[in-house]
Amino acid sequence: MTRKEALLAGALGAAFYFLRPEAISREAVPVEVAKPPAPPATVHRPTGGLWISPAELAALPPSGSAWSALLEAAEGDLGTPNVADQDSSHDVATLACALAAARTERRDLRMKSLNALMSAIGTEEEARWLAIGRNLGAYVIAADVLDVRSGPIYEWLASFLTRTLRANNTDEQITVANWPTGSNASAQVGFVTAALCVYTGDLDRLATFWDGFRRYCGDRTSPVAQTSNSDANVGQLSLGVTIH
Repeated sequence: MTRKEALLAGALGAAFYFLRPEAISREAVPVEVAKPPAPPATVHRPTGGLWISPAELAALPPSGSAWSALLEAAEGDLGTPNVADQDSSHDVATLACALAAARTERRDLRMKSLNALMSAIGTEEEARWLAIGRNLGAYVIAADVLDVRSGPIYEWLASFLTRTLRANNTDEQITVANWPTGSNASAQVGFVTAALCVYTGDLDRLATFWDGFRRYCGDRTSPVAQTSNSDANVGQLSLGVTIH
């Protein structure tokens, strides 16, 4: 099995786990876009993990094809970090290592994944925000799984909420945008920003980005406007709209 096949198998195994029937609401409630549900009066930071809780991870069996693929990736060569390269796979290999370390409590894998996170610091120079959207999310989840709450890794990840980097289509230096267009780049950067907000506990910023996501999905009641798309500035256009 090749490294890419191993990573894909591990990702599919995780997907099947999170899409298991008991993890999905059995009575989906339709949401009226014109009248979005109000946010809860009190928002609490999750204590069970950003993507998976320690208890959920501990309950997963260290056996089977998905586990074997994950462990093979974790024990193998993680590659060379390069956050500025939007096609880099070092981030997902690092996440595989972090998940294996947390599940097995192996100190060698924990140190390997922490070193991989450290080695990624600074490789984002000259990056476009699209590369951040594609690469940073797995690093954030890995740090959360390893319970990294302070120090250089935490500070580096948190800095992306305020730092400036190159825009996707120009050389302009900008801070992270709030779902500015209906593009796939906005979706990927939006995912990373949401993950960072939860990871760092920045719930006020998360609420603002939630409004941006609502607009991206076509909710015209959102107070956040996008910079493109003529149809009321939303990511999901109305039926019959012509894009020029």
